[in-house]
Amino acid sequence: MKRLLALCVCAALLFSGCGAAGKQAHISTALTQRTPILIDSDGNISDFYALAYVNTCDKLDLRAITCSYGAVSLEQAGINLLSSAELYGFSCPVALGARYPTSSFVIYNSQTDGKNGLGDVILPTPKKQFDSRPAWQVMYETAKEEGGKLQIICMGPLTNVARAITEYPDFKDYVAGVTTTAGGGSVEDLASDGTRLTGPVMPEQSDLLNDTGALETLTTSGIPVTLIGTYVSPGYFLGYSPEKGAENTLDVWLAPESTYSEYFLAVREHFKASGKFQDIAAFPSVMAILSVIDPTLLTYSPLKSAVCRESTLEIMQMPMQDRDSSTIQIATSISDLDQYDEMFMFMPIYYRAQE
Repeated sequence: MKRLLALCVCAALLFSGCGAAGKQAHISTALTQRTPILIDSDGNISDFYALAYVNTCDKLDLRAITCSYGAVSLEQAGINLLSSAELYGFSCPVALGARYPTSSFVIYNSQTDGKNGLGDVILPTPKKQFDSRPAWQVMYETAKEEGGKLQIICMGPLTNVARAITEYPDFKDYVAGVTTTAGGGSVEDLASDGTRLTGPVMPEQSDLLNDTGALETLTTSGIPVTLIGTYVSPGYFLGYSPEKGAENTLDVWLAPESTYSEYFLAVREHFKASGKFQDIAAFPSVMAILSVIDPTLLTYSPLKSAVCRESTLEIMQMPMQDRDSSTIQIATSISDLDQYDEMFMFMPIYYRAQE
C-alpha cells in the first residue's frame, strides 16, 4: 500500500506543471550543486536499472562509465554498458577495464542475470565506440580534471578502482568518495566500539568475492569509502507481498509507459521466470546511486578497517572518540523508508513525463 501511495505522490508532483517551459520535476535530492560521477559496472540487471536514475537528478553529471567483468565477461559487460549508455542518451566515454581480478577467483553470477547479464534481453546496437583508454586511466584523468570532486560509484568488482589506486599514487587525492556494492557480509552486530567483527560473504555477493583483495586496496588508500552490501540492501526489495492477491511491486514500479518501457519490462521478465514466490529483487546498485543523490537516505556506521579474507568480511568499528576521522563507513539501515520508497519508484514515472 505504501509503495502504491508513493507512486501516486510521484505522479502528482510530475504532472502538476512543475518547472519552466514544460520541463518536469527531477528527483528530490540533498545535493545543492553539480556533482560529477563516474559509474563502474559489470553490466548486470541491477546496474541497467540504476543507470536510468542518472537522468532523473539534475545535480548529477555523469563523466564516464567504466566496465568490469563480474556478472558476465568483460566483453559482454562492455556491450551491455555501451548499449545502455546510448539508450539513455549519455554522451560520456565508456571504457573497458580489467578482464581478471587482482586477487581471488572469478565467479560469474550468470544464474541471477541470465547468460548476457540482462536477462537475455538484447538492447539496440550502439553507434558509439569504446574509449581507447583503459578504465583506470579514465578514472584517474577524470578525477584529476574534476579537482577532487568526483564521486565514483562501483556497482561490480572493485578491480578497476584498485588498479587506478595502484597505477597512480596521487589518484586518492582527486577522488571525493567511492560508493560500492562490494560491501557484502552478514555481519550481525555493529554496535561494539573498537571491536573486530566478522561475517560470512555468501556466493551471491559476487561484487566482493570476485576480487576480495581490491577491497583492502581501496579501504587502505585514504579515499572516503561507503560500503553498501547485504547488511542493508535486503531492507528494501520489490516483489510479491505475503498478502493474498497483493500486486507484485516490480510490476507497479515499471508500470508507467515511456520510451524505455519495452526494455524495462523485457528485462523484468527474467525475474518472472524464477516463479511467483521467488520473483523478488533488492537492486543494491539502485541503492548505491540513490545514496549519492541523497546521502541522508541511509544510516551508517564509521569503520576503522574493512577487509575480506577469502569468504569472510572482517571489519573494525571506529572507537567513539575517533569517529570523526573515519574514512570508511558501512550502510546499516534505511533512515526514512517512505522517502526511499518514493525516490525508488520515481524513475519510470520521470521518463513517462518526458514523453
